Amino acid sequence: MEEAFVARFRAAFPAAPRDTFREWYLLQDELREGGHDDVARALADDLWALAPALPFAADGERASFFHNFAVFLGSLGPAASLARSREAFRVALGIWPPGSSDHARAQQNEANAIQALAKSKGELDEAIALYREALVVRTAAVARGVTLHNLGVAFRRLAELDPGRRDEHLGESEAALRAALALRREKGLGEGEALTLFHLALTQQARTRPDADSVADAFDAAATRYDALERPSEAALCRRLARGEGFPLSSSVSCHTGS
Repeated sequence: MEEAFVARFRAAFPAAPRDTFREWYLLQDELREGGHDDVARALADDLWALAPALPFAADGERASFFHNFAVFLGSLGPAASLARSREAFRVALGIWPPGSSDHARAQQNEANAIQALAKSKGELDEAIALYREALVVRTAAVARGVTLHNLGVAFRRLAELDPGRRDEHLGESEAALRAALALRREKGLGEGEALTLFHLALTQQARTRPDADSVADAFDAAATRYDALERPSEAALCRRLARGEGFPLSSSVSCHTGS
């Protein structure tokens, strides 16, 4: 199976990189769900070797391709590689001019990759700096809400890696999440509001001396919003957490949001 897929995509990518990437990405989802991690990694390794020589009609197409590949490599999964992801982001960021919306979106998504795969305080510091740079440009409410949400989650992760300043980082996390929440409510983004409420509750729970009633209220607020969205599994998770039953090993509630 592995050899056939590699041969198929090695032939298809030079002819139509953008369209082939969509097909390749969908196959990666299927391979991950089917437990074929070795095949998924082999396809990613082969595309990584092939990508620098792929022909593109314009620089913008090349930037978009490498951006999307970087997002894939920076996401949790069998082919995840922070080093490769960041190298691919360098290609996109070198083409899209600083100050443009595309450049800021790539900065945010590179920060997402670091947040997902980072193992050190220094890496989280880099992610936070990238989110802040992106916020200079991402002033429209929807885009700004996404970046503020992700910044809030990053500060909570930083609190774990820098325990000496734990509550300071958690305060930054709460401030960013509350700012994201206000924007998402303003725009009527129900799913985004629910996710931010959930992460706001997690941040409050992480405090050195959390207020149990406030934490429960925050999880209940997230549950109510998920009920309105007809998302019963997420609502049930929030209510379990409100009762102090702990975080399950498997959860359908994601961490950060994209774009």
